[in-house]
Amino acid sequence: MIAYNESLESFYQHVRAGVIENKVVERLGISIGESERRAFRNSLPAIANALQNAPLPGDVEVALEYRIPLTNKRVDFLLAGADSEGKDHLVVCELKQWEEVEHTDMSDIVLVGNQEHVHPSWQAYTYGSTISNFNEFIEINKIEVNMCTFLHNYQRRVAKELLNPIYLEGISKAEPFISDQYLDLARFVSKYIKTKSKTNLMYEIDKGRIRP
Repeated sequence: MIAYNESLESFYQHVRAGVIENKVVERLGISIGESERRAFRNSLPAIANALQNAPLPGDVEVALEYRIPLTNKRVDFLLAGADSEGKDHLVVCELKQWEEVEHTDMSDIVLVGNQEHVHPSWQAYTYGSTISNFNEFIEINKIEVNMCTFLHNYQRRVAKELLNPIYLEGISKAEPFISDQYLDLARFVSKYIKTKSKTNLMYEIDKGRIRP
């Protein structure tokens, strides 16, 4: 299930109008706590600002809060389109408001305050690989799924914690971008998406059969 599926230009308009939080909450159809509302309120405008630095056409697809079938996983942000040769791509982006983390001795776990959380790169990779491996439409049509994460409040002075070598495997699969990397994120996305797909990608992915 996708809570929000609109064109990129509509997404920009909803952010500028200050209604994106309510749009997502209304369409989710479940009770949402204040912390999650705050995430919508802060993180979605941040990624909108980043993407406006990329030469993306306004008719490519944005999907928010995509619930991966047969799981309780919800993907924060997806962008669907095609590259310059017409090959379809899906960009999966995990959004975080964190300002800093501490590394641990576990390859997929960071500390935020005194709480353990999955490293955002590993989280984005897990979501992307689950979609790739179990969605029949993606497999049959050879859609490339690219993963990243955007920590728009994260400070460069503590980047070494997020990028500690223990997390190299996850980082190599889903590149993390932080508060001074809006342009880098835009460049990453525009490597894969140049134009609208000839297919309604998110609709097909959402209704695609899940392989056992």
